[in-house]
Amino acid sequence: MPDCKFGYNFQTHHIIPIRKGGEDTFDNYIILCAWCHGRHKLHKLSEENRIALLVYKFMVEQDVLGFTTDEEEEEEIQKKLNLVVKEREKIDSAPVSA
Repeated sequence: MPDCKFGYNFQTHHIIPIRKGGEDTFDNYIILCAWCHGRHKLHKLSEENRIALLVYKFMVEQDVLGFTTDEEEEEEIQKKLNLVVKEREKIDSAPVSA
């Protein structure tokens, strides 16, 4: 979340809760730290909260992944995420030059 002070111990949050008709799909997920996920206002299904979460999610996705999950089908999202992970693994395993 924009006001996150912690940024670790990530959890998946359903933007629209399953019990309130949300789907268990990529476009309904957002990754939050445990502290942000535990905030009670996130679980109130208001249009304002939903829009705020979606805007934040799409900004982060565009910045980190180069696409947003509302633009793609789940199969394509999985392929693109796999490519991002492989690219990050290459970067992480590259030797550090002095």
